[in-house]
Amino acid sequence: MGFRESLKKVNKKNFLTGLTVCVFTLIGLITVFGWLFGFFSDILSGRNEKERLTRFIEPVLMCDPVPFDEGAKLSDNLLLEAAMNNIFLNNNKKYAKSDDDEYIIPKSDVEVSVGELFGTSQKLKHQSLADLSGFYCTYRSEESVYHVQLASQINSYLPLISNMEKEEGVIRLTVGYVRPRMLLRDEQNEVQVDKKMIYVIKKEKNKYRLVAIKDPEMPGG
Repeated sequence: MGFRESLKKVNKKNFLTGLTVCVFTLIGLITVFGWLFGFFSDILSGRNEKERLTRFIEPVLMCDPVPFDEGAKLSDNLLLEAAMNNIFLNNNKKYAKSDDDEYIIPKSDVEVSVGELFGTSQKLKHQSLADLSGFYCTYRSEESVYHVQLASQINSYLPLISNMEKEEGVIRLTVGYVRPRMLLRDEQNEVQVDKKMIYVIKKEKNKYRLVAIKDPEMPGG
C-alpha cells in the first residue's frame, strides 16, 4: 500500500470520527437546551398559574369568610359580596351609574360571577346587603339589578400564596392574609401575615372552582 493511499484512509477515518463526535455533541447540546427550556418553562408556568390563582381567590379572601367544607351551602352574604368583588376586580365590563353615583349591576351578571367562583351548585338568594365590612348594595327586584357603591368596598386583606400542592385536578393553596397598608414587614424583612388558611380549588376544563377553605390548625386542615 502506498503512502498516499494510507494517508487517504487515515483522513477518512479521522473525518468519520470527527463527524461522529460532532453529531453526539450536537445531540448533547440539543438535549441540554431542551432541558433548560423545559425547566424555565415550568418555572414561568408555575409563576403564571400562581398569579392567576391569586386573582381568583382574592374576591373571596376579601370577605374573610369562615372555613367551610366541600358541598356546604354558603351564606348568601358571602356569595353576594364575593361575586361583587369578582365583578369589580376581574370583569372588564363597564357598567352604567345611577343618579346617586351607584353602579348598576344586572342580577344575571352576579349569578355568573357566583358560578365563576364557586360553581353552579351554589345558588344565590338575591337581596340587599350592608355588613360591618363596609360592603353595601341594594337589590331592586322590579328591575332585576343591584345598585352598588364601589367606594364602600373595603379590601381588608390581600392574598399571599406561600405554598401550592396539586393532585388529580385538586389544588391546595396555603394562603396568608396580608393587610394592604404598606404591606408591613417584620424584623426579618418578611411580609407580616395575620393568619393562614388552606384554599382547596378544583380545576376542570382549565377553569377554577373554590370548594373549601380549611383552618390549618384544626383537624382536617
